[in-house]
Amino acid sequence: MPATASGGARAEEAASALSLSSSAPFCMGTRPEELAARLVAGGPGGVGGPGGGRGEGGEGEHERVLALREIKNQIIGNRTKKLLYLRLGAVPAVVAALAEPGASPAALVQAAAAAGSFACGVDDGARAVLAAGAVGHLTRLLAHPDDKDSL
Repeated sequence: MPATASGGARAEEAASALSLSSSAPFCMGTRPEELAARLVAGGPGGVGGPGGGRGEGGEGEHERVLALREIKNQIIGNRTKKLLYLRLGAVPAVVAALAEPGASPAALVQAAAAAGSFACGVDDGARAVLAAGAVGHLTRLLAHPDDKDSL
């Protein structure tokens, strides 16, 4: 592929340069299919291997928070995106983030907001959130040991 008319780098070169950056995986992949896959990969046994990268400061946890935040931002007020993410099976992965024992407060906040948005205004979303067991996890979070201001 030739260089762009403005003299910029070719697409392959730009992609290669991005892949060399350690922060590139966190800012790439905002398409629903990619986000759903990132969310699942950020779960238990996902990014960093079994237990690797987990916890509040781990790479896997950071990836999970970013994926949850992006999904939440895309679905709030957007029925079409909610239905797309429902078809992609994102709700169980969102609810799994609520159930994760070592989940950071940031992940819990993003997962709770995303679950609430899935349940709002779309009957299939509400059914999916209930079927995934979100109510029990959300109720348990009311007694979370962390300061409520940090959640």
